[in-house]
Amino acid sequence: MSDLQVTNVSVNPALHANAGAASWMGIWGGAATRLADLTAQAIRTSLDEQRAIALAAAEERSPLGVWRLQTSYSLAGTAKTVAYFRHATEIVLDTLTDAVADAEGRMNQNFMAVTGALEQSAARGEATILTAEVPSPAQAAEGAAQIVDAAGKAVSSTAAAASKAAGASE
Repeated sequence: MSDLQVTNVSVNPALHANAGAASWMGIWGGAATRLADLTAQAIRTSLDEQRAIALAAAEERSPLGVWRLQTSYSLAGTAKTVAYFRHATEIVLDTLTDAVADAEGRMNQNFMAVTGALEQSAARGEATILTAEVPSPAQAAEGAAQIVDAAGKAVSSTAAAASKAAGASE
C-alpha cells in the first residue's frame, strides 16, 4: 500500500462541475478580455495614425508627395496587421495551454480521489472484489434460496443445485 493520503474527497459531482465551469469561464473570460484590450489598442492606434496621415497629406504640396506618404503608411499598416494577428494568436495559444493544464489537473485530482477512495475501501475490507474472495460451492449452498409455489412447496432449490454441483466436481 502506498503512503498516499487523500483528505478532501468530494462526492458531489455538481460541485466538481460548478468548479470546472468557473475555472473554464475564468480562463476563456481572461482570453476574451485580453483580445478585447488588444483590439481596442489597435483601433486607437489606427485612428491616431489615420489622423496623422490626413494632416500630413493636407500639408503636402504635390500629388507625388501625397502618394509617397500614403504608400509608406500602407506598408507600416501591413506590418502592424501582422503584429496584431501574432499577438492575437499568442493569446489564443496561451489560453489553450491554460485550458489543457486545467483539464489535466482536474483529471489528476479526480484520479487521485478515486484511487484514495479505493485504497481506503480495500483497507477497511469492504471490497471483496479487490481481495478476490470467491465463496466455495458449499459456502454458496448455505446462503441459497428456494423457489416455492402457492402452496409453499419447494419447486426449485439453489441449495440442492449447488450440492449436486459440489458433488459432481469432487
